[in-house]
Amino acid sequence: NFPGLLNNMANLIADSSSGDYEEGLKLVKQALVMLPNQPEVHDTHGKLLLKLGQPIPAIAAFEKALAAAEIRGEVHANLAEAWRAVGNAEKADFHQSLSESIRQNTVQRRR
Repeated sequence: NFPGLLNNMANLIADSSSGDYEEGLKLVKQALVMLPNQPEVHDTHGKLLLKLGQPIPAIAAFEKALAAAEIRGEVHANLAEAWRAVGNAEKADFHQSLSESIRQNTVQRRR
């Protein structure tokens, strides 16, 4: 009954260099049942899928995560990584460019 906590735990696993990604996937799937429209949960889902070598479903998850403006730059970076994993350099470069642009705009706004 704590979907945010489930997502946070799964996200910690996803961000680790060597974690139990299958367990993280189980956690995030539980969170998705309770929060199916939460972009941050879709981002976590995508990161775990990517770590598990499933870039196509990861791309679908990341596309849903783009709805959250506050993480959009990071999501575009994740999409770039996923598109590179499937061998589409053009789409990877496009998303990497968007990620960098968002980060630069964020830095300029903070000044």
